[in-house]
Amino acid sequence: MKVAPRGRAVALLLLCTSACGWGHSVQMLRESRPFLRRHAMSVAAETPAGKIHLQRGGNQNLYELQFSYCREHFTAESRFSEAPPGTEGGVEDQLRIAARANEPPAHPEEEPNLMSLRLRPGIPLEIRLATGSGELEADLTALSVKRLVLHGGAGVLHLLFKAGNPLDLEQMKVVAGTGAVRLEGLGWGSVTSLQFYGGAGPAVLDFSGPGPEEAAAFVDPGTGGVEMVFPKDLGVEISGAGVDPGLPPEGFVKGSKTWVSSNFASAPRHLVLVLEQGGADLRFQWRP
Repeated sequence: MKVAPRGRAVALLLLCTSACGWGHSVQMLRESRPFLRRHAMSVAAETPAGKIHLQRGGNQNLYELQFSYCREHFTAESRFSEAPPGTEGGVEDQLRIAARANEPPAHPEEEPNLMSLRLRPGIPLEIRLATGSGELEADLTALSVKRLVLHGGAGVLHLLFKAGNPLDLEQMKVVAGTGAVRLEGLGWGSVTSLQFYGGAGPAVLDFSGPGPEEAAAFVDPGTGGVEMVFPKDLGVEISGAGVDPGLPPEGFVKGSKTWVSSNFASAPRHLVLVLEQGGADLRFQWRP
């Protein structure tokens, strides 16, 4: 673990004296960094097993990290690089957190790895999260997310916005694994561009929320099936190889090689969606 000079980071490495129920020796990586100035930050976190939990933190620290992992099977590290003072444009602070397997674990589903990361609100963020055989839980409510990339694995991938994102989420890419996927409140997240690549597990794409006025999405349903949830004030046009214009689903009418929602002309905001062809089940819901 690398720590910046002059005491700007507060880091503590602890070794748990007791083993978990499966006989793992658990080590704890704890780190926090006081908030000193407002600057964009990119965050990348990955672990091949276990769970990643991301959510809003307090205003005092730029981030707070607690990462417990099996020291016999994994090595974990956190690296923070601060952008030089006075820099603007594409230069940003960078936080990188990762666990690497020392050897392939025999039962990755039993690994006790748990990464808990809290980020300060009010900071423009670019976030990349990846989990192999584990789970991913990201509550991005009240965080200022500009770009987001998620790679799911064998466990559940759950993303949630419960209130408005102060920024437009200009680019969001989700690559599902074999586990179930649930993306909730994409309208609250102000997602203007979504790429979704489905996997073997079922997926729910919930566009609930008040914005943005114009958005685009590409959806590859994979093999697990996709349910799409639209608010009733959102006009939706669906095209692509996965569309049979002669068989529009409920809530849509036939367009020119498209499905067009019956409210499209009067809707105050719109989503243009390109649907890849696949053998998975597709379901659509309209909610108030």
